[in-house]
Amino acid sequence: LRLESSTLQNTFASLAAFNLKGYAALRIERSVLSFMLGGGILVDVSATLHVEHTQFLTVGDTVQPRAVSTIESVGSLRLRNVSFALCPSIHVQYGEAVLIDVHFTGLLSFSDSEGGAVFVNRFASLLWDGGSVRRTAAEKGGAIAFADSTHITVRNVLFERCHAQVGGAVYSLGGEHLKEGYASFTNCTFVFNSANYGGAVFHALR
Repeated sequence: LRLESSTLQNTFASLAAFNLKGYAALRIERSVLSFMLGGGILVDVSATLHVEHTQFLTVGDTVQPRAVSTIESVGSLRLRNVSFALCPSIHVQYGEAVLIDVHFTGLLSFSDSEGGAVFVNRFASLLWDGGSVRRTAAEKGGAIAFADSTHITVRNVLFERCHAQVGGAVYSLGGEHLKEGYASFTNCTFVFNSANYGGAVFHALR
């Protein structure tokens, strides 16, 4: 399925505006998407989502907590030249995500949230090369949070004015089974991030 040069506004759904099951594949290019509460994109196991040159705008009520992530993926996720403004974070678990030139701006903070822009857990992997995270917030990891993930590689990303209770920009929690160096940040810039614990980065093994 292909969505190109399109605008999707104020879409309501009890589970997701786009729900990819089985070996389904969705490609979105040069579009603007705005989901309401219950919207977003759900990528199931074996499914693939590929998004290029696209904007995601405010999802749901700007005051009340949202029930979903902008993208919830347990499959394969590819984003290139994509921007998110005032959107809930991307949540990747079990699957893999590749982000190239991806930008996040101004997510409102919510209690018990992890990863203001990106949350990776349950043995998922992330490669993020190029982009920025500005003025995002969460309880853990104002920009990015990961726990029990297999491999995290972040390069050439700016983290600016992100805030959290723990880990102003980055929150990392890993098990003893994970190898040293499973997460790496290269040529990244951290500016004016803040937290009660770990103003830029909080890292712990359990």
